[in-house]
Amino acid sequence: MNLNTIIDKVEEIFNKQHELNRQIADVTAKMHCINNTNQLDKAITNYLMQLQTKASKQSNAVLYPHYFKDVSHLTEVDVYRVCKLFGVNDPSGAKHHAIKKLLVSGNRGAKDNLQDVIEARNTLNRLIILMEEDANETH
Repeated sequence: MNLNTIIDKVEEIFNKQHELNRQIADVTAKMHCINNTNQLDKAITNYLMQLQTKASKQSNAVLYPHYFKDVSHLTEVDVYRVCKLFGVNDPSGAKHHAIKKLLVSGNRGAKDNLQDVIEARNTLNRLIILMEEDANETH
């Protein structure tokens, strides 16, 4: 082998080594990018989980305001206050009576849960009859 051939081979090896170093640098940069992406994915996932947790802890009063009433100005709430807060309007008192029976069914000592539910149903059945009679009266 002559000197020029050796020099050419050395240059070729040097160029290949230089290209490999560049490729290694590219791969390393891509790995850093992937690592950063994984860290970003983890950060986004953690953030979304925090938002989900926050949303699940968010007061149902915000999510379903028609089911919740502010009672911070009150020291206690009874069945009749609940009816008033929710705008239960029934001159016959039947809705109030049925609601009371259902809210404390089986807990008043006099009757068991089933009996209170049956009586609430009977009261509502009577209210339906009253409402149908009133509807027929106006026709």
